[in-house]
Amino acid sequence: MRTLAVIAGKSFRRYVTYRAATLAGLATNLFFGIIRAYLLVAATRYAGGTLAGYTAPQLMAYAAWTQALIGFLLIFGTWDLMLAINSGEITADLCRPISVFRSWQAADLGRAFQGLIFRGIPLLAGYSLFFPLSLPRSVLTWAFFAVSLVLAALLSFAWRFIVNCLAFWTLQNRGLIGMLFTLGMLLMGFIVPLDLFPPWARHLTGWLPFPHMVQMPLQIIMGRVTALPALLSLLAGQAAWLLALWVAAWAAWRAGMRKLVVQGG
Repeated sequence: MRTLAVIAGKSFRRYVTYRAATLAGLATNLFFGIIRAYLLVAATRYAGGTLAGYTAPQLMAYAAWTQALIGFLLIFGTWDLMLAINSGEITADLCRPISVFRSWQAADLGRAFQGLIFRGIPLLAGYSLFFPLSLPRSVLTWAFFAVSLVLAALLSFAWRFIVNCLAFWTLQNRGLIGMLFTLGMLLMGFIVPLDLFPPWARHLTGWLPFPHMVQMPLQIIMGRVTALPALLSLLAGQAAWLLALWVAAWAAWRAGMRKLVVQGG
C-alpha cells in the first residue's frame, strides 16, 4: 500500500507542474460548459419549464458538475496504455515488482485528484459567477458524494484500462478506442442526463456500468437521491460494478499478455 501511495503522490505532483495545461483546460471547460448549460436551458423552456423532471437551474448545475468532473474522471478517455503497448514500453512496467493494473491505477488516482483540486473546484467557482449553484448543506450528503466520487474514479479507470487493452489485438486502434470512449461518454450521462433518454434507452443503461461513473454521483450532490436506503443502494451498485470491471480488466490483461510480442532492444 505504501508503494501505491508513493506512486499516486508522484503522479499528483507530476500533473501539478503542468500549470499552462491546467489553465487551458480550465478555460476551455468553462467556455463549453456555459454553452452546454444554455442549450439545456433553451430545451427546458421549449418543453414548458421542466425537462424530464429537471428545471432550468438544475440543468445549469448539471452542466457545471459534469464539466467539473472531466479532468477527474478523464471522461474523454486516455490512450497512454495503448501507446505503451504499441511501442513496447509496457515491458518496463512488466519488470517492476508490482502489478501493472495496480500501479497504473494508483498513478491515475493521483492524476484524478489533481484534476479535481486544480480544475474541478475552480471550474465550479467560475460557474457560480454565471449561474446559481445551490450546494447541499448536509454533511451526510457530502460524505456519500465523496465516497461515490472515489468509486466513480476507480470505475472510470477500470473502463479505460479495458478499452486500452484492445491494443493487444488491433494494430490501428485509435479510431476504435475513440469510438468506445465517445459511446461511454453518452451512456455515462455526461452529454445530457440519462433521464432525458427514451424509456427503452434508460432501461438499457440501467444494465450497464456507465451511469455509475457520472450520473449516479450527480444524483447525490444534486439532491435527487436523499433517502439513506437509496444512497446505500447507489453505493452498493457502484461497488458491485467496480468488482465486475476489475475482474474484466484482469481477464483482458491476462489474455493480452498471451498475445504480446515485443521486438528490438
